[in-house]
Formats: sequence, structure tokens, C-alpha cells
Amino acid sequence: MGYVPDAEVTEEMTVMPAVYGEQPDLSYACIPSYWEGLDIIPSSPALFGADYYLPNKQAADPQYEFWRVLDSAMGPIREKYDVIIIDTPPTLSYLAIGSFMATDGMIIPLPPETLDYASSTQFFRQFAELFKSLSEGRSVEKQFGFIKIVLSKVKPAAATTDVVKSWIQQTYPELLARSEVLESDLVMNASAEFKTIYDLHTYEGSMRTYNRAIDAFDSVVDEIENEVQNAWKLQLVKENSDGE
Repeated sequence: MGYVPDAEVTEEMTVMPAVYGEQPDLSYACIPSYWEGLDIIPSSPALFGADYYLPNKQAADPQYEFWRVLDSAMGPIREKYDVIIIDTPPTLSYLAIGSFMATDGMIIPLPPETLDYASSTQFFRQFAELFKSLSEGRSVEKQFGFIKIVLSKVKPAAATTDVVKSWIQQTYPELLARSEVLESDLVMNASAEFKTIYDLHTYEGSMRTYNRAIDAFDSVVDEIENEVQNAWKLQLVKENSDGE
């Protein structure tokens, strides 16, 4: 089951009714996907409306806290799902900020290209300034269980790849994941068919290429899953210590 965002996803199917306060939580929006056990909340360009509504609401009501809207709306679905993934654009939009506040961890794909690296440093600088201002201005404290940068679209044969990878390693030594995803014809072919590589039942190319791509994605998933499980353990320790 797939959706064309512009044509098939209405605003009522997205998180916007919860943003507007028309729905108490996000339970209304969770629908099954074609993967068993995996539900989705559709997205569409209607979400851009949050960047008009939330600042206007904040300006009209100083006691309003736009950054808590998604966190509050996710309460009931946290009891239903093992893991909730929020896919945001690499921006500091109002809805993205709300997403950051609602999460326990962050996964940031970063191609080892000069412009992507430069954009990442700007993003993290603004990210730090944002949370500093929330802390100083509204006494908002936020801690993440983990933040991982995953190298993606890696081109081993490109002349600049190793240079930019070294910059990334020096800049984010504690955040950089061990696993990385190579640029592959397999991935591009699957994307052209609106599929993931796990949805391909046949592949006409080299099995070596296929296995290398699958192994790379499996390795990334394993590393992220390990981070999630560690975050669960830390949360349990915190809950037990708070209860004593």
C-alpha cells in the first residue's frame, strides 16, 4: 500500500488535526502499511501549514508551548508501538523542532560531499543555539538517548570521498556511526520503482552488488537497533531510580 502525497493524502490524514488541537492525540492517524506490524502516519505538503499556525498561536498566547505539541500528541501511541520513527526534513521548522522534542534519539544521514558536510555544520550550530535559547528563555531541558550520523550515498571511487569522510570523522567523532551505506545501482533502481531494496524480488545485476547493498543496510539497522535497546535500558534505570 502506497500513497501519492499530493493526490491521495488529505490534511485530515496527517498530524495537522493534532497540531490544530482538533484531535487529542495521534491515534486517529495511524494506518497499516503493507509491511506486517508497521503502521504509518501519512505526510503531505499540508504540513507546511504548521509553520504558519504554530508561530501565530505562540505569538497570540505567550503561555503556549509549540515545541510540546507533538510530544503530547504521541502519548497514547507510545504505549502501542515499540519504536516510533519521525522522518523530518533537515530543517529547523516549527514542526521539526516539535519532532526533536518528542524523540529519544536522532539518526542523521550525511553523504560525504563538501556541500552536505558544510550544511551539517550549519545545522548543528543552529540546533545547539535553538536548544540553548529554549533552555535560557523557557527553562526547557532536552536530553537525547543517542544521536547518530550515518554516512550515506558513499562513493568509494570518488576523489573527494576520503577527504570529506576525514572531515566528518574529525568534526563528529562521537556521533559517527560505524556502518555506512554505499551508493548503489540497486538502491537507485529500487527507488525508481518506489520500492526499497528489501522489496525487490529479483535483480538482474550482479549478486555481489545485491549482497553488498543488503549487508550495508542490515549493518546500519543493527547498529541503530542496538542504540534503541540501550536507550530503553537507560530509561528503565531512570524510571526505577525515580521510583525509589
